[in-house]
Amino acid sequence: MPRGGWNMTSEVYNVKFNKEETVELFKRKAHESLKGENGRHISNHKFKEESRKKSKTLVDLIEALTTLKEEHFLKIKNLMTNTVLGAKKRNVTDCKRTPKTPLYTCDSEVIGSINRAIEDSLNIYPSSHLTDLAKIYQSAQEFYFEATKKTKEPSKRKEAIETKIDSLKEQINLITRHKRNEKLNK
Repeated sequence: MPRGGWNMTSEVYNVKFNKEETVELFKRKAHESLKGENGRHISNHKFKEESRKKSKTLVDLIEALTTLKEEHFLKIKNLMTNTVLGAKKRNVTDCKRTPKTPLYTCDSEVIGSINRAIEDSLNIYPSSHLTDLAKIYQSAQEFYFEATKKTKEPSKRKEAIETKIDSLKEQINLITRHKRNEKLNK
């Protein structure tokens, strides 16, 4: 606590909650309220150590998230280089048409990774022709479409309806056989 901090906080506490507690009583209550992760009372020193540990875990979480993003980027970069190499072998007019995607459905993380991959490859292997750039951007569009395409599983509704129809047909056959047997017995 900085100099004069206990006095200031006890005054604010007294005003806010309409109490008349001394600074010493406020300090004692504050120290008693310190609890560890297990819920037991701990000292100031241990409380500070625990708060440091918590901040380290937060930093570790942030680092883990950035490493995941980097792994995702490297995966996209490798796939992108393969598509660019394939695109350089074909003509500009031989590219596939990709559907337009609205802005609100775009995956900005994938687009950013593709842009970084193109930038890195152009820094290493600069192109001297506009046709090469056109091929690169066409392959980027194709790659984005392939990367964000969601595969739809075939609907099981049709199969469920067919199985239900088959079971009903079996029941009808059973009923008709049963009626025939009754007629024969009479």
